[in-house]
Amino acid sequence: MRVAAELRDLQLRHCGPVLNEADPGYDTARTSFNALLDRRPSVIARAACVEDVVAAVAFAQERGLAAAVRGGGHSVAGHSMCDGDMVVDLRLLRGVSVDPDRGRAAVGGGAMWRRGRAAGRPGADDAGRHV
Repeated sequence: MRVAAELRDLQLRHCGPVLNEADPGYDTARTSFNALLDRRPSVIARAACVEDVVAAVAFAQERGLAAAVRGGGHSVAGHSMCDGDMVVDLRLLRGVSVDPDRGRAAVGGGAMWRRGRAAGRPGADDAGRHV
């Protein structure tokens, strides 16, 4: 992939950061909590909205790249990170909202369990404890 020219196209369609090996923040974005994994994707698209996810997946498909999806980042086996292809990073999409009257919740793809638990318990902190 001609990184600079190809990435510019995605950056124009993407609100969140789009990173490659030359960018500051790339190593931090690719780091896993599992220190045994050391994967180096060609592109990391950090989605800031649903439209970013659509643009990143379309970009990968148009260029024949495999796309790994990183949610909360806790794939012990490393399925959320790849070598050489693209990672669609959802960790910026952490929002959780609960509508108890309708019995519904909306959870962002990067939300961690503790946020969902806290949102479902009014008066709770991020760990779900009452404060």
